[in-house]
Amino acid sequence: MPSHQTGEEIDPVCGTSVLTSTAKTSAYRGGIYYFCSQKCREAFEAAPASYTKTVNAGSHEKEHHHGCC
Repeated sequence: MPSHQTGEEIDPVCGTSVLTSTAKTSAYRGGIYYFCSQKCREAFEAAPASYTKTVNAGSHEKEHHHGCC
């Protein structure tokens, strides 16, 4: 879940660090998620549950890189 403390968040699709002040955003299950591009935002919105699982999130990123970058 996003932290909102540093002004930077991690794009859940590609793993890029983004500034919250300029990032594309999307709301899902009470949280705001931040994206480096419209392409990453659209990928998230098409299947948000696949990017918001907290169990084994690190291994998911390594196994399935969905990013645009």
